[in-house]
Amino acid sequence: MAASCAYPPFFPPMELDGRGLGLQGGVPDPAEPAQAREGLLARIQLADGGIYDNLGVEPVWSDHRAVLVSDGGAVFRSRPAGSFVGRLLHTPSIAGSGQHTTRLLWLRASSSAGILQGATWSLESTNTVSPVPGHGPAPGDHTAYPPDLVDQINQVRTDLDAFRPTEQRVLERHGYAVADASVDRHSPQLVARAAPFDPPHPQVADPASVRLELRGSAQVRAFGRR
Repeated sequence: MAASCAYPPFFPPMELDGRGLGLQGGVPDPAEPAQAREGLLARIQLADGGIYDNLGVEPVWSDHRAVLVSDGGAVFRSRPAGSFVGRLLHTPSIAGSGQHTTRLLWLRASSSAGILQGATWSLESTNTVSPVPGHGPAPGDHTAYPPDLVDQINQVRTDLDAFRPTEQRVLERHGYAVADASVDRHSPQLVARAAPFDPPHPQVADPASVRLELRGSAQVRAFGRR
């Protein structure tokens, strides 16, 4: 848990002395002196795996037949060039988004080719369901947020700030809806038992009230929320 919470530069890596851990594998650099390798083992730094693979799929996609991916990351958006500092900060986000997109494309291509089963969904997914015979919601049973409200939802901040209870309910309800829709559409064979769609938090089902509740939810505040 401590390693997963480490996200430099905000939270420093968790450090371990690996000399007594019996670590195996790896190929040492021939040009690396023995003392340098000893120094690396003495101070192993662990950080959140999302720095490398924000979807967390690489440990499972090689030995599992089905992979379901819930992408809770921020939606990558175009924005004006801005200042030099802004461009400098935007460059790593472009690189990270490229890696992220490549993994998603690989998953979807593998699913289309029959290599993997599964589905992916994200904040920007629409939750319109195409009912599958024998499973999923019947017409009229599925309460989906309209596309303009989905766009407002995917602008909700994804920093380390706290969510208000209403924001949590909206995100959870939307998450259930897009997950159900994506599995129904792409891998209905994974569902072992048909059941009517029943998303949580009916108190945030009304789009008009949700639009009002989410006003200002995209704003990042320097000192956070309480």
